[in-house]
Amino acid sequence: MLVILIFLAPWWVAFGLGIIFLFVYHSYYELILLGFIIDTLYNAPVDRLYNVQFVITIAAIILVIISTSIKARLRFYD
Repeated sequence: MLVILIFLAPWWVAFGLGIIFLFVYHSYYELILLGFIIDTLYNAPVDRLYNVQFVITIAAIILVIISTSIKARLRFYD
């Protein structure tokens, strides 16, 4: 669903829904794939980050790691 949304909506809509799905589903590693697809479609190096080209992919990896560690510490999250 989100892969189709990448082509129909702005990148921030698909990535925002991916972040929501990251906390709704138990393991949502598709966010990393989503970030990679967004980065390859809208490839624009960021000058403020020393011309890093895969900013959204790196952010997705960090978000998956953080959410996995938070979910492991919560009692009420299955």
